[in-house]
Amino acid sequence: MQTFKDLPQETAIEHCIEMKNIALIGISPLPESASFQDLKGMLERGYTIHLVNPKLSNRGIKILGLNVYSSMVEIEDVVEVVNLHIATEDVGKWISDLSERMERHGDIGAIWFEPNIDPAQYLEDAYDFGWMVITEVCILSEIKKADAGHNNVGIRP
Repeated sequence: MQTFKDLPQETAIEHCIEMKNIALIGISPLPESASFQDLKGMLERGYTIHLVNPKLSNRGIKILGLNVYSSMVEIEDVVEVVNLHIATEDVGKWISDLSERMERHGDIGAIWFEPNIDPAQYLEDAYDFGWMVITEVCILSEIKKADAGHNNVGIRP
C-alpha cells in the first residue's frame, strides 16, 4: 500500500482540491459556522458534498437541501476526501467509522482535519489506510487560493 507520510502538505492539498466528492463530518445548520460556510463555498464551486452528523440525521434535518447521514457507511456514493469539523476528542470515533467505510468501499483518498483539531495520535492510522492527510488549514481557504491561482478562468465570484 502506498504511504503518504512523507508527502509535503502542499502537494496533498493540490491533489485533494482536485477531488470533487467530499464528505463533511460535523456539519452545523448554523449559517455562521465554519462547516456551513465550507459547505456553501464548495457547493458553489461544483463539489459534491455528503453531510455527516448523527445528531442532525436522527432528527431528519436537511441542510441546503442535502440529506445528513449519521455515519460514513450510509453514504452510497464515492467519497474521495473526508473533511472533519469535529472536536479533537471525537477523532477516534470517526477514524473507526472511516475504517469501516474503507473495509466496505475502499474509496477514501484523503482526510482533511480543519484547524483546531489535534489529530496527532491518529496520524499513523490515517497513513496506514493510505490516506493523504491535511491538517491546520481550512479546506475552503485552500480551494479559494487554487481558484485565484488559476486566474479565475471560468470561475464566477
